[in-house]
Amino acid sequence: MIRGVIFDVDGTLLDSMGIWEVAGVRYLENIQVEPEPGLSKILYPMTIEEGVAYTKEHYNLPQSAEEITQGLLMVVRDFYYKEVQAKKDVIEFLEKLYTNKIPMIIATAGHKEYAEAALKRLGMDHYFQEIRTCSELVRGKHEPEIYLQCASIVAESRKK
Repeated sequence: MIRGVIFDVDGTLLDSMGIWEVAGVRYLENIQVEPEPGLSKILYPMTIEEGVAYTKEHYNLPQSAEEITQGLLMVVRDFYYKEVQAKKDVIEFLEKLYTNKIPMIIATAGHKEYAEAALKRLGMDHYFQEIRTCSELVRGKHEPEIYLQCASIVAESRKK
């Protein structure tokens, strides 16, 4: 018997992984700079800091690294607020769990604000008790704390 479910957001509930492949291209297009062919493949394996440094130097941009970083984050934010879609069949699955009164919670390394906005826009927010983020715990998903916290919340809700 399933007593509760802890979900990830990116790539599990939301079809959001692709934004990281195109964020640099979209940023450059937003500032009217023509991205080179294959830029996504160049930037994808880099950290944000490495990608920002590459973009600033390669395109000789006058913006500071901080301004470029903020621009990239706005591209990602806009994607979650306006474009991201649910993964195939996820809503139907969530509805089955919800109908069977199985508590659900989210554990994510992503931005809480972005996840909340996307889930609300897609009509999925009511399925989840909470969203817990790694940044709240200052620990990554490779550490057990976020899962233990989520499991505790789910267990408490089962008692009610």
